[in-house]
Amino acid sequence: MLDYKVLVHYHNPTGDYFSYDMWQWQINQWGQEAAFSKLDYFGIQGELSFQTWEPLGHAHVIIKRSDWSSQSCDYHIDLLPPHLVTEIWLIEGDAQVYYSLQAATTSHQYSRRRPHNFDMALRTDYFDECWGYQGWLGHRQMDGAHIFKVWAPTARKVELVVYESADNQAPVYRIFPMQKGDRYSHDHKENTIGVWSTEIAEDLTGKTYHYHVSFEYRNFYTRDPYTVATSPDGKRSAILGADETEVAGFQVRQGKEAFWRLDNPNQAVIYEMHIRDLTKSETSGVDSQLRGTFLGACQQGTTNHLGQKTGFDYISDLGVNVVQLQPVSDRHKDYDENGDLIYNWGYDPQNYHAPETSFSSNPADPAQAIRDLKTMIQAYHDAGISVTLDVVYNHIYSTYDSAFQATVPDYYYRMNPNGSFQNGTGVGSETASEHEMFRKFMIDSLLYWVEEFNVDGFRFDLMGIHDVETMNVIRQAMDEVDPRILLYGEGWDMGTGLRPEDKAKKDNAYQLPRIGFFSMIQSGMRSKEPRYTVASRLVLSVVRRRKISSLSLSSAAVS
Repeated sequence: MLDYKVLVHYHNPTGDYFSYDMWQWQINQWGQEAAFSKLDYFGIQGELSFQTWEPLGHAHVIIKRSDWSSQSCDYHIDLLPPHLVTEIWLIEGDAQVYYSLQAATTSHQYSRRRPHNFDMALRTDYFDECWGYQGWLGHRQMDGAHIFKVWAPTARKVELVVYESADNQAPVYRIFPMQKGDRYSHDHKENTIGVWSTEIAEDLTGKTYHYHVSFEYRNFYTRDPYTVATSPDGKRSAILGADETEVAGFQVRQGKEAFWRLDNPNQAVIYEMHIRDLTKSETSGVDSQLRGTFLGACQQGTTNHLGQKTGFDYISDLGVNVVQLQPVSDRHKDYDENGDLIYNWGYDPQNYHAPETSFSSNPADPAQAIRDLKTMIQAYHDAGISVTLDVVYNHIYSTYDSAFQATVPDYYYRMNPNGSFQNGTGVGSETASEHEMFRKFMIDSLLYWVEEFNVDGFRFDLMGIHDVETMNVIRQAMDEVDPRILLYGEGWDMGTGLRPEDKAKKDNAYQLPRIGFFSMIQSGMRSKEPRYTVASRLVLSVVRRRKISSLSLSSAAVS
């Protein structure tokens, strides 16, 4: 049986909470009373449980006197999936159900009203003007010291919690206080008033960390949004030494030195590849310990039982000039009853800068995934093949376990006035690329992949969720490194958070010079993921089991 939990916070402007309880019900079931359990920062709180054999999308509650001498309106609750608790805030005299504390405190019926508490979501131009920052964020090692910087302008206090090792269960080593910047400037490179930082002189290499971020009524332990390596489950940020990510023979080359890159993007013949799927089967001929890993995807000399080339050698012989990796950044992981990782294509992003540890030859070593991915990319470059990444900046797997939501609640996503998340992606949230600091995050992240891993381009999942201005700024940032870096994506028209003319969708291709879209020409090839399309029948005569796409650029995009 499914059990949907709802945590209710109720506020009465008069301060009267004597003899109140709740009446809950759901479709096709009798209602029942439910009690409040305690006073809290908002007023009183209580928990509701809605049990059903079928999936439930919404439920109802009334706040009433125990003798029914007075009652509220019927509150309609939109439920999260049963493994999550739906938290709501209700205010006497206000018929709105709020799904964010910050949104609720802007209500005219809230006795301690704070009209600007939800500005980070609804007045973001004003919020960004005050708090935006354009310096570096994350962790760096400089002159023998470890420096940590996190943007958390609405936090009351931030601490750096360091753990003994990279093990998921490692105990706390030390807790270090962090200081908030005190310089305000219209030049956001100098505007530090929203940034918390600390400098640690001792050697922390090999340890992991969280930020403990405290707000007025709640606090969170969270990963660093800018983490580049993680513990095996991706839940803690890893502290790497300066030389831990170096790989013999790996070179970052840009411009004409990157001889494998295409001068004309319309000549791209793209082979879409999933790291695990390419070599996981024993028929791949890849060494057993490397199957389904970055190193397995570049092992040479492999054949199947018929002597036919497989894996890297098979791709090298196809004649493709670009491999597109389905998401390789760290993703949310689920495990079965035996503790084994459950299969996932990777579209559940968790840590955008960190390579996925399950593709590593040694997941227990946070730096190994970085070294392995570099080794793989170098092998394809040596074979004259570009490597592009399928990137998923349009949503996060869980807003309730997100470093974004924990450091600056309600800022990084498009929100509705009641504090719920807009859902143009269809998976529960959509990020707000038009906000200064998420736009900065996207650019910082993409540049990191280009400059650290020598990636040659990006395919943007659900690119229509992003705004035109951000995509053009990204194009400009890539051009400053190498104009031949490929940018293309899915141009579907999705969501309502942007005006139609502001969406990076195919209808607006004329506004997006040198950013490509998938062709909508369908072939006879079948795929269990229908949102991908195939545009080249000529290539299909060569490739049978994988998908090939050709880029479609607007006439304005072709020089």
